[in-house]
Amino acid sequence: MANWIEKNGALVLPANTVITSIASPVVVGSTSLTEAELGVLDGVTPGAVAASKAIVMDSSNAITNFGSSVSMQNFGNFSTSNGGILAAKFSRITSASVSIAGSFGSALTQTIKRDLTGMTNAAATTVATITIPNQQNTASFEVHVTGYLGAGGAIGAGEAHATNNYLISVTRTAGVDTAVAISSAYGAVASAVAGAATCTAVVTLGAVTGLSSATQTVAIQVTVSRSGGSSANHVAKTIITCTQHQGSSPITCT
Repeated sequence: MANWIEKNGALVLPANTVITSIASPVVVGSTSLTEAELGVLDGVTPGAVAASKAIVMDSSNAITNFGSSVSMQNFGNFSTSNGGILAAKFSRITSASVSIAGSFGSALTQTIKRDLTGMTNAAATTVATITIPNQQNTASFEVHVTGYLGAGGAIGAGEAHATNNYLISVTRTAGVDTAVAISSAYGAVASAVAGAATCTAVVTLGAVTGLSSATQTVAIQVTVSRSGGSSANHVAKTIITCTQHQGSSPITCT
């Protein structure tokens, strides 16, 4: 057995000494690591997801093998090319952007959540921008909007609320201006406390901007309006899902 010595409070072992076992937990400074905690690092393959193991990106900054259900809370930005994740159920996406590609061929799905505060009554406010490359390209959008009245009304902030849904179609060919259309609202519902004004939340589109020979953009706008009173500084929350149907450079929404 190799001999060891203690020097200035430290354990000093001879060269080529092999330690085969250490009691759990291992204490390094003020940090204590148990065998189970170290086990999540043992056998990790960079770029691959495995049960009860740490997730480490590979040299291409990629991660594969996610399951078919992923829950995200304040996750930030997330993207994957794993087709299985197209069936995922995303919960509590907070100011996040989620992009998915896979089993629909070239289809790419992007979902973003945007909040607007301090909105002027009955004024269209840009909540997101659609960017369309100069090439053959099509995409569809689903927009869910909810709005509520700010302070200053008969009752107070949040006295009335409204929710609406819209579909948007975008198509383009190289060298030609983008064609874009929005549906009528569907699934509308609204509520207000007794004595309050009522509220509406409406989605519209701005004009197509940019040259026909270059990338173009279209603004998605939200308007929150009161039926009466003087409430102001309204709030709107939107969830926008874009599905890219064709095009080597996708239509995006930011």
